[in-house]
Amino acid sequence: MKVSIVIVCMNRPDNLYPCLDCINANTRTECKTYVVAYMYDKTSLEEARERYPWVEFIVSDEWRGFSENNNLALRKVDTPYTLVINDDTEFDGPLIDTMVADFEALGPEAGIVASPLYNADGSIQFCGRSSFTAGYYIRHAWHLADNPSSFDDFQSVTVDGRKLYMVGNVSGACFMIRTDLFRRLGFFDERFFFTPEDIAVSEAVAAAGKKVYMDSSLHLVHKYHGSTSRMTACIRPAEIRGCMVHLSKGSNLRYIIIGIPVWAAEMSKRIKASLRCALGGRDRTSLMVYRNTTRSIFTHKTAKELFLQFLPKK
Repeated sequence: MKVSIVIVCMNRPDNLYPCLDCINANTRTECKTYVVAYMYDKTSLEEARERYPWVEFIVSDEWRGFSENNNLALRKVDTPYTLVINDDTEFDGPLIDTMVADFEALGPEAGIVASPLYNADGSIQFCGRSSFTAGYYIRHAWHLADNPSSFDDFQSVTVDGRKLYMVGNVSGACFMIRTDLFRRLGFFDERFFFTPEDIAVSEAVAAAGKKVYMDSSLHLVHKYHGSTSRMTACIRPAEIRGCMVHLSKGSNLRYIIIGIPVWAAEMSKRIKASLRCALGGRDRTSLMVYRNTTRSIFTHKTAKELFLQFLPKK
């Protein structure tokens, strides 16, 4: 087998089944598929196993983040390439076959090949970044910076008529990586609960002297949405804490310098949400999110500890 496919699914058959059907219908490359069944109920898991006997399901029945859950499957992988893909993605072309062909054409210089992400309406959701810096993150916190929406700023190479762009980092929603390289890097960094483990991997691949590519010929729909939910109130603090830890690079002074403007941005959002609530608006969930994030930036707790702290009680 050439490719191991790793998918984490949090008890969402409505996401998982279409994703697995896309893989089965559009892939000729011999693959081994692992699904980490995260917090699955017994009935759903039994149904999934019966419906997809070619998938190896790995039970994850305690609170784990994206890194930890993926690593449960990644430690089993023994193929030349590994595809990490979200369950809430769909595609209708030879995405996996094309990624393998890209690797074989590019040779050993290629460390990662990824797909751009599209919204259901056909607009680009994500096509890579040049870099993920403290300055970018601060601007993003203040809504002054967005991800690139085109490939114009990236250098490209042509492979069999397909344009591949050299990017700084990719999304964990879909990327293929050389397994031996991924293993040497220790797979995903489990300090990060939801983000920025994909960015950390991209940067580690580049530091190892390999290149990170985005194949513009690929089309993957990612059903991500930005609506606020009760889970956002525990996920968002973990996300921010993870990004702060990554960007500060072990320096307490750097953490404080980055943290002050990020805290101020989150506090401004908290104040706006408070005013909307005071005026009768239904924004209590957003207020809870921003209250939790402002309480989480200057803390010694890990991203996972923050997630568990703010996890909604049943």
